[in-house]
Amino acid sequence: MDVDGIEIRLLAVFDAVLRERSVTLAAETLGITQPAISQSLRRLRAHLGDPLFVRTPHGMEPTPRALELAEPIGEMLRIAREHLGTPGRFDPARSERVFAFFSSDAGTVVFLPALAERLRAIAPLTRIRVVPVMPRRFPEGLQSGEADLALGSFPDLGAGIFQQRLYEDSYVCVVRGDHPRFGRRITRQQFLDAQHIVVTAEGTGHGHAAVERLLTEHLAPGRIAVRVASFLAAPVIVARSDYVLTIPARVARAFAEPMRLRVLGPPIDLPRFEVRQYWHERFHHDAANRWFRELVRAAFGE
Repeated sequence: MDVDGIEIRLLAVFDAVLRERSVTLAAETLGITQPAISQSLRRLRAHLGDPLFVRTPHGMEPTPRALELAEPIGEMLRIAREHLGTPGRFDPARSERVFAFFSSDAGTVVFLPALAERLRAIAPLTRIRVVPVMPRRFPEGLQSGEADLALGSFPDLGAGIFQQRLYEDSYVCVVRGDHPRFGRRITRQQFLDAQHIVVTAEGTGHGHAAVERLLTEHLAPGRIAVRVASFLAAPVIVARSDYVLTIPARVARAFAEPMRLRVLGPPIDLPRFEVRQYWHERFHHDAANRWFRELVRAAFGE
């Protein structure tokens, strides 16, 4: 094994492919081309004497040797970022940084359009990337630097996580605009008798899980016609059915006009919730992370 020619950027490629299980996504994460990723992997394989990643129907799966190297390479990258990174100042007009944030698909609908517009105006060379909230990489991805922030309602992220309140939201019911059984309101009995779509947040740590439990308690099992793990798919189904969907108000407003949906107040008590931005203490003083947090606060803070 020849380690003398291994550069930090090769280790960064290893780390990105390990996390993403995809050459394409690793290239997007690092802001380089796919051929550059492939070339770096070839060099790493030659240096380490192991294939490291094998292409499968499920993506680039790590070999046992790659799994052995995952933790020490991650630690080396952490030390390099902490001690060799450029401190103190961030120039949005010149930066080519890729800003990333964890979010549910509901949060993506709310946050991404406004953030992309603001970045295009004041930091035109930067790019933005949404990272799905997945149990195997969240919230650890905040500590590793995979994402700068998490945006949403995540009550139990544990120690080492800073947070800032952005706004408060509530839940509403959504039905198709020409629904035959509902006018401007929905009564409690109509709600209980209707067929429902329930968005599930199981395993994500998202605050929606509490509302999901309340809906399950109020509704008879036969009244939950569809369970779906997507806030984006659910309104599409509602627009083509007689189902009732209960989702956050800001998400409902984003879909109501283009999909001709009717927004109704819920006839049962559902908790209001706070939407926050979260970041790891490792990046609390990082200039780019601070700048991005302020951008988010200015765009969405009440």
